[in-house]
Amino acid sequence: MQYSDFVTASGWSKLLSRSGLRLSQISIVAGLDRENFSSIPKDRTSNVVSGGLPIRHSGHLGFSNQVAAPDIRQATPNAWENFIRFFLRRKLGLCHTFGKLSEFLLHLDSSSYESLDMERLPLRLLLGILLLGCACSTCVTAGETGSSGDLSTGKSGLKIIVIVGSGGTQTFAEEFAKAAGLWKAAAEKGGGECELIGLDAPADGGPSDAEKLRNSLAVTTSSELWIVLIGHGTFDQREIRFNMRGPDITDRELSSWLDTYSGRLAVINTASASGSFIRSLSRENRIVITATKNEGEQNYTRFGRFFVEAIAGAESADVDNDGQVSLLEAFLFASGRVVAFYKDESRIATEHALIDDNGDRLGSRAEWFQGITPTQAPSPKSQPDGDLASQKVLVKSDFERRFTEKQRHNRDRLERDVLALRRAKADTPEADYYKKLEPLLLELARLYESVKGDHP
Repeated sequence: MQYSDFVTASGWSKLLSRSGLRLSQISIVAGLDRENFSSIPKDRTSNVVSGGLPIRHSGHLGFSNQVAAPDIRQATPNAWENFIRFFLRRKLGLCHTFGKLSEFLLHLDSSSYESLDMERLPLRLLLGILLLGCACSTCVTAGETGSSGDLSTGKSGLKIIVIVGSGGTQTFAEEFAKAAGLWKAAAEKGGGECELIGLDAPADGGPSDAEKLRNSLAVTTSSELWIVLIGHGTFDQREIRFNMRGPDITDRELSSWLDTYSGRLAVINTASASGSFIRSLSRENRIVITATKNEGEQNYTRFGRFFVEAIAGAESADVDNDGQVSLLEAFLFASGRVVAFYKDESRIATEHALIDDNGDRLGSRAEWFQGITPTQAPSPKSQPDGDLASQKVLVKSDFERRFTEKQRHNRDRLERDVLALRRAKADTPEADYYKKLEPLLLELARLYESVKGDHP
């Protein structure tokens, strides 16, 4: 396929028709410059701009013959990302996976535009993406299905243990209790089990809150577990502690208790002086989120309240517009709200949240992300954080609920494999790169086809 065909309506039609998709009702005209590419409006009646092509869309996928052939290499990287995210997720009815896959495969480095082999690019990459699109083009995104939600039991297999620490004052105690209530409501909305520790009246001679947590962790058998700490943290130059009614717990104690749990684990410590929990708790395939960057930030933190608002499904926290909010998106949303708070109050920020999900015990700041894409790693030898956290969701979209736990686990694994391959592309011979990429795409396509087949 020649480059001139690729950018015309007929070229697009050839590509799309090979994937079995119907064409209708979208007209493409030329004339906008690349400064107009910076964002994609969510409104279905708006114009969507890509690579010099404003696309008027109305319902069904398709193209007319009203098209010019501008140089698609003039598109900015952001324009490509925005358009492909929109095209795959909104027009093909795809959601979480394909928005990110498009970013892996079609985020063209600006330095590479002039040397692109445009004959091979559409066949190697776009047809791979469209093959995936074919596998689930009849599925629709959240809010467009009319589905009643989970198609099986309504349960997610996720358990959330919320530990409410000592408030110290009535004001803080009420604030912590309110945050715990929001977590409980969010868990119910997402079909998860929620256990609250620290709100009931302590019984004479009964176990302390720390003992309740240790005992609960020892018997937990759920496939996925989130630990949420709400309260104050302290550092006495020797130990980092989370303050509880009765004996406090240290980061090292919590780490040892968690080592008995073998499932998928996330720890969200919204307390002050929480940053150093990353050093103790970080492991491979584990997510750790803290409200502060180290033990020195000991003032009351606001991160936790913003975080639970986001993870409950706040639309404004849905960065990638897939109809659900991941742990990564909640982290980014809450971090942004914290920055805005201190700016509005003309105060020096005393909290800087971190996220770690690559097991390097370092953590990453929110400003190291562009959208949900990491722009830097914690160290030259580390992989970026965020890959695992971007896949963990409490309140799932209607489409996401169609997956069984096993299907979702396989999908997430394949996505991370594609990410790892994409990051190694510069050091991988081209033939090897595409040889490794093809089976991953095909397996993803088959997985989505099975989801579609299981739930017509």
